[in-house]
Parts: sequence; structure tokens; C-alpha cells
Amino acid sequence: MLFNAIGPFEGATGELVEPGEYVLDVDADGAWSISIRQPEPAGTDADVDDLPVELQGEHADWAGPIGFDGLVEAHGTHAGDANFIVEVFPVDEPFPELVFNEIGPFEGETTLRADGVGYVVVEADGPWTLEVR
Repeated sequence: MLFNAIGPFEGATGELVEPGEYVLDVDADGAWSISIRQPEPAGTDADVDDLPVELQGEHADWAGPIGFDGLVEAHGTHAGDANFIVEVFPVDEPFPELVFNEIGPFEGETTLRADGVGYVVVEADGPWTLEVR
């Protein structure tokens, strides 16, 4: 599930998927729109950002590609009332690495292991910041 929202929603997300055909199933009781795009694959003409990176937003979003090199520190803040979930999706790994999973206002740090190129996906309902170094 890419999104599960009640009421007005604005945001972006990312997901690593295998090549193929997919179906988008939307259940909504009002007008909606969606844009789907595929970033340049890492290792092609894509510009890979090196650490440290500083990200910020007002709602759900994603960033990348970012080059990770082993053990990294992440510092995050969230001023919303609902979920603040941050994940790193390494291109060469089958599963994302969970960075934060909090509810409501939050400020904290953690460490994680991520190698190679990946994308950061943030679920948030209010202003947030993320620094990865």
C-alpha cells in the first residue's frame, strides 16, 4: 500500500519494484490525481548525492539516489500529529531499512547500516527534517 489517508492528502512516496506491469487501485470519495514517474536508475546518468544530506518537507516525500557507505547517523524532527516513518530503500537489497517509526511530535537520532545507492522515503503529516551523515 503506497498511501492510506482519510481526508485531504498531498504527498509523494517511492517504492522499489521489479520490472513489469502493475495495477493502481484507488478508493476515494472525491476528486484525486496522481503522477507516476521513474527516476534514472542508479549507476546510469543519475546524479547520486553523497552524504551528508539534509532533507526537509511538509508532508510525505522521497529523495535520492543517495550513496550510503556502511554505518551512518540519522537525525530527524517531526512537528505533525500522526505517523513519522522514515525508511531507506537500498537499490541492491530486497527490503528497506527502517530509520524512524514515531507518532506525533518527535526529535531524535539513530544509527543504521546502509551500503550502496538508495532512496529515502518519508511519511509525515507536518513539517519534518532529516539529516543523514
